[in-house]
Amino acid sequence: LTAGKLEKSHQVLLELVDLEPKFGPYLRFWYYTAWINYYDEVDDLQRMKFLLEQNKIILKEIPAKYRQKLVENYEFFRAKCLVKEGVFLDTAENFFLGILRGNLPKLTILNCIYQLGLIAYKNRQYDLSKRRLLSVVTNGKDLNEAKKAKTILEKIDKLSS
Repeated sequence: LTAGKLEKSHQVLLELVDLEPKFGPYLRFWYYTAWINYYDEVDDLQRMKFLLEQNKIILKEIPAKYRQKLVENYEFFRAKCLVKEGVFLDTAENFFLGILRGNLPKLTILNCIYQLGLIAYKNRQYDLSKRRLLSVVTNGKDLNEAKKAKTILEKIDKLSS
């Protein structure tokens, strides 16, 4: 999804719909997470939140020794929902800043910086937003986050004019 293959991703997810009832909790969690990611890209907050709640229920079925990574993933998308809704932005900001303290893949870091840029934009901190989003554009090249960052940067430039 992050590489801009939205339609292909949607097609693959749809092909798995009939198999989903047979998925165990672990696979179902990741399948729902893929849908959450898709709904994030198409700005369908209601479906994101619904599936996020389903994942919260599934977490209780996962053995403790496997649960930590799934909880982290759940929290990541929960914070993204807060940003999308424009609520508890300080909570979401602290969450994403905390993630950046870890040793994570570049894609995760860029996604966090994009979210932080979006939070700054929603808080009308346009200079901070611009710095963060420019970093995403510079380092993200063809990722969807970079394309979305460019759109927000254009909005900021219009506000400055």
